[in-house]
Amino acid sequence: MLSTIDPTTLDANTAEQVAAQLDAGAFALPNSLLQALQEILAELRAGNEVTVMSSSAVLSTAEAAELLNVSRPHVVKLVDDGSIPHHKAGSHRRIALADVLAFKVHRDEESRAALAEIQQLADETGMDL
Repeated sequence: MLSTIDPTTLDANTAEQVAAQLDAGAFALPNSLLQALQEILAELRAGNEVTVMSSSAVLSTAEAAELLNVSRPHVVKLVDDGSIPHHKAGSHRRIALADVLAFKVHRDEESRAALAEIQQLADETGMDL
């Protein structure tokens, strides 16, 4: 399942009203669902597009690129070099959402570690970043 909401002003106003009801405890919902709804509503109120996907979703290279905020050719390279697992449907590469998200988490962790190392080197040498 893939569902994208591109909010109109009316949607943003409705999201504001629903968020107020959620905050007031008007609905008896499990905390995990309540938190997810609050995050979605916050994005809609801010006028941001929200995409909801099933954890079993399978993405094209273009969809994976959009999620990772990189180009489609870069995703093709990552898939072809084995950095992101995939399967083929005919001649098309298909990537499990879970694999894209796992790659994203790993990439983000590596970026944070590299930044921490740069900061440590800057501190040791007295440089300001």
